[in-house]
Amino acid sequence: MLSKDKFRSGISKLSDVYPNWAVKMEQASVMASWYSFFENDSDVVFLETVDEHIRKERYAPTIASMLESREPAIKRVADRERPPLKLVIEERL
Repeated sequence: MLSKDKFRSGISKLSDVYPNWAVKMEQASVMASWYSFFENDSDVVFLETVDEHIRKERYAPTIASMLESREPAIKRVADRERPPLKLVIEERL
């Protein structure tokens, strides 16, 4: 589950990178709406989603564009956490 601190950190990073982003971060209902789409993500997946969006998207994020960035982020996190194939094969021998 996504912690509120990591959520704020990711949103702050997006705000820094996209200075003209028009999302109303000071409005609790807006942030609650955004959070509701990512609350079941881990901290690592959400922050990787933020980084994926920044790497790939030229324009400020929308919830839809962030959700599109989520799938590659999940794959990248899974690939990092998976042991190298050679190591797995050696362990089985």
